[in-house]
Amino acid sequence: MTHKERLIIIIASIAACITGALLLSFKAGWLIVRYPSYHHDIAQQKAISQVKRTPITFHFYKDDTWHTESNELLWSQDVAHNIRYLINSWLSFLDEEHVMRKKVLVTHVLISSNGSDAYLSFDRNPLNKEASTYAKWMWIEGLLKTLRAQHITIPNIYFLVHHQPLQDAHLDFDNPWPIQGYLAQS
Repeated sequence: MTHKERLIIIIASIAACITGALLLSFKAGWLIVRYPSYHHDIAQQKAISQVKRTPITFHFYKDDTWHTESNELLWSQDVAHNIRYLINSWLSFLDEEHVMRKKVLVTHVLISSNGSDAYLSFDRNPLNKEASTYAKWMWIEGLLKTLRAQHITIPNIYFLVHHQPLQDAHLDFDNPWPIQGYLAQS
């Protein structure tokens, strides 16, 4: 075998290895090839143009009285996204105000196909297990009141932790809570 033939075999082997590695990376999802898309850009611009700043009001119960705080959030056409963003902003505000002992987030919000139920899945139990039943109830009412103030019209809210019903010794979360809450409307 001549030197030239060996060089051709080495170059062909290297090219085959590189091609195989690229194909394996693409097949395994390690390499993503995305072509520029004019239609995708238009859809993205349209979605961005539909987002608007909206004044919102947070309601929360602290020191035996109701408090409100005004803020502004970016509001879109996606109701589930709006609910998740609103509640996470509300939870962050409660954390800043030291109303809650631990940081809690809503990881998922699902809306039923008929629009009658919203499922809120938290990353951990948002209720302090040492708190009184009344304090827990007022926390829930504050969340529901904040949703109502933003004209969320979904009638029932399920409270979940990691997609399972929230467990509490005092309050029942196996059934949905009406968004109207159980307090007299104020």
